Amino acid sequence: MTVRALTLLFAVALVVRAAEFEEGDDVVVLMVNNFDETVSGHDTLLAEF
Repeated sequence: MTVRALTLLFAVALVVRAAEFEEGDDVVVLMVNNFDETVSGHDTLLAEF
């Protein structure tokens, strides 16, 4: 349970810290606020977690 809570806290901190869409050198940084739009806009997408 602690790992899950820390993961959620880390994800929230990332969203708060980087609210803007980041892209460079054919790399897109997937965030909570751009995930659905980015995934639906591409036929093939490689995501690294």
